[in-house]
Order: sequence, then structure tokens, then C-alpha cells
Amino acid sequence: FVALLLAWVGAQVLVLRDVDAILGATRKLGTGDLTARTGLDERAGEIGQIATSVDMMAAQLERRQDRMRHAERLESLGRLAGGVAHDFNNMLTAIVGSADLALEALPSDHPAYHDLLSIKSSASRSSTLTRQLLDFSRRSPLSSTPKRLDVLVRESAQLLGRVAPATVSLDVQTHSERLVRVDAGRFEQALMNLAVNARDAMPNGGTMAIVLDDHDVAEAEAADAHVPAGQWVRLRVTDTGSGMAPDVLRRIFEPFYTTKQVGEGTGLGLSMVYGTVKHHGGHIHVESVVGRGTCFTIWLPEAQSDSADEPTVEEPAGEPTRGTRILVAEDQPEVQLLLRRVLSKSGYVVDVASTGDDALARGLALGSSLQVLITDYDMPGMRGDAVALALREQYPELPVVLMSGFTSEGWPSSLAESSHTSVVEKPFTAQRLLHAIEVARSAVPV
Repeated sequence: FVALLLAWVGAQVLVLRDVDAILGATRKLGTGDLTARTGLDERAGEIGQIATSVDMMAAQLERRQDRMRHAERLESLGRLAGGVAHDFNNMLTAIVGSADLALEALPSDHPAYHDLLSIKSSASRSSTLTRQLLDFSRRSPLSSTPKRLDVLVRESAQLLGRVAPATVSLDVQTHSERLVRVDAGRFEQALMNLAVNARDAMPNGGTMAIVLDDHDVAEAEAADAHVPAGQWVRLRVTDTGSGMAPDVLRRIFEPFYTTKQVGEGTGLGLSMVYGTVKHHGGHIHVESVVGRGTCFTIWLPEAQSDSADEPTVEEPAGEPTRGTRILVAEDQPEVQLLLRRVLSKSGYVVDVASTGDDALARGLALGSSLQVLITDYDMPGMRGDAVALALREQYPELPVVLMSGFTSEGWPSSLAESSHTSVVEKPFTAQRLLHAIEVARSAVPV
């Protein structure tokens, strides 16, 4: 009896208490409390292994939940950024268009003429900010047209100078003349991310070097260069900062992985760089030594010039047929006013609708007298593409000009790829809009 009593007490103390702790932690986990832990120190035996496994599982679930919450916040922020970019593009459209109208009304020697030119130029450059916001919100598609990277690097160097503090010296060298099929906005964003990381690695100052050159990789050196043999454009971003340990270096391209303090980094910068490089068929390699610095090397394949991708100079729009009736579907009052002024001045008869449903009703009421439809993408009620497709069912050869403050990617291919359809992205100039109208009309057989 005494032996049984001692065994029972020992079981209570050594086993059942630990089992109760494990059961309590698992019950809390089941109710959604991911902070629950068994509270048992690591120990040998099956019970100890079970407790350790439960604690590790809870810690992993808690980390994943934090990442999910962070991703949801980023997604919400992305939607907000896209909405801000849309509204900002509308304002820029009104500013650029109004400046165009004012410049046409003033002689070149008027005191306000050059001020208006400055306003128009500043507003046009501000469209770069909206492109970055749309990139962040993933509402801007990746375009891939042949470009010279040396031009992009030199243009970005002005912004990079603002990123680097006075204690960090910036050395930019460009020795490349080759073309690369690349999205300019994403490339600039990737370069900025690398520059910000290099800056953060040198809190006490140092040197940041950005070197761009053309490099032919032979079969014999392909293994050392970490790229296949061929003709490449090479971009190296080097810093003399703290460097990275091997265990950190292995994980730097993982989404949400960061060595920075909470609130100082999202862990998305380098993963976005990696994704951008891979999207363009390139390779990225990193070398780092603790205490001596880091070098990121990006390899992008050379692209042949394609005349179809080269930007074309817009020809001046021809004289419109006076009395041509245009229906404008646009919900922003300032853009409505601008379009009415530009089109009326050019001899068009303009009808305006503020919602998609109103635009469809007006278009059907106008019937064959409607000769051109200009519609925004994001409209109250029916979207602009739905309005255009509905009117095309009744009038298959109706010329359509599509406007968007987001991106042209969302337009249905049956509409956007039609020969008598033109697409203009906000902000646009008055001349560009008139040119788009004439292009859409010229494709309609007489």
C-alpha cells in the first residue's frame, strides 16, 4: 500500500502535472489564444518532447498569424494607395489640361507663360509618384520595352542622393550602351530598395557604389559569374557597411524576413527586388563579409531593338469634323469641365454623363448621332468597359476612347484590342486626347 501511495504521489508530481500543463496549453490554442505555452522547461523523456513540440507549434502559429495580419495591413494599404493614385491622377489631368489651355491662350512673351510651363512640367513629373503608388498597390502592369539602363540609373541618382545621408558618399558609374527589356518603374524601385538597404548598413558612414556596365560571359566563366554564357548588362550596388552573416545571407530574399527592429522594416524590399529581376529574365547574386560590406550583382539579358516597341512621336491631331457628337462618361467634375472645354474648343458637340447607367441611357438615346464615346474605367454604377461594350452591341463600329486613372490592364481584350478603340492613361494632355480620338475615328470604315 505504501509503495502504491508513493507511486501515485510520484505520478501526480512527475507526470500528471506535466500532462495537465500540456492539456491546458492545447485547450487555449484551440480557443485561438496563440500565446499559450506549457511553461515546462526542456527535459528528457516522451512528456518533455511532447511539451517542447506543443510550444514550438504555438510559436510558429503565432508568427504566422503576425505575418498574416501584416499582409492584411499591407493589402489594405495597397488599396488605399491605389485609391489615392486614382484621385491624384484625376487632379493631375485637370492641372495639365488647364495649363495646356492657358498656354494656348497666352503669347510666348507673356510674363505668366513660363510659369505655366513650369506648372505643367511639375505636374507631369508628379505622375511618377502615382506610378509608384500603383506599383505598390499592384494596379500597374509590368511593361517590358527595350531601354538603356544607363539613362535610368543617372536619372535615379538624383533621388539616391537624397536617400544617402551626408556621412555616406555616393559613387555612380555607368558604362553601358546596351538595351534591356525592362519596366522602368520597377527597375527604379528595385534600385531604390538596394540603396536604402546599403544606407541602413552604414549607420556610421561609408561609401555606396553603383556601377553599371556591359559584360560578355563566356562558357568558361559562367560558373563563377553565376549566370549562363551570353551578353549581359551588369548592375552592382556595393556598400562598406556591416555585412551579413551566412545564416542571414541565406534568407534575405524571403518575404517578411528582416533583421531590422519592429517598425523599421517590412522584410519586403529585397523580395520585391528578387521578383523584379526574375520577371525580367535576370539573375541576382549577393556577396557579403561581416564588417566589410555587401555587394548585390544584378544580371539582365541584352535585348535587341524592336521598332514596334520604340516610342513614336504623336502626330498633331487633324481637324475634327465640326459638329461631331461625343459622349463623355466621367464622374470627376474637374475632369468633366476640362474635357468639355478641350472638346468644345476643337469643334465637337459634347454630352456629359456622371454615372455609368446615365452614360448608357444617353448613348442609347442619341442613337446613330453618337459618333464617339469617351469613358473612364472607374464609374459609379456601371463601369466604363460595361458601358462601352453595351453600346458596341448596338453600334459595332462606334469609336471609343478609354481613360483610366489606374491602368489599362483591366479593359476587356475584345474592347481594348479593337481597331477603333484608343486608350489614354491619366494624366494626359489635350493634344494626346485629341490624337486618341482621331486614331479611333480613322479606323472606322467610311
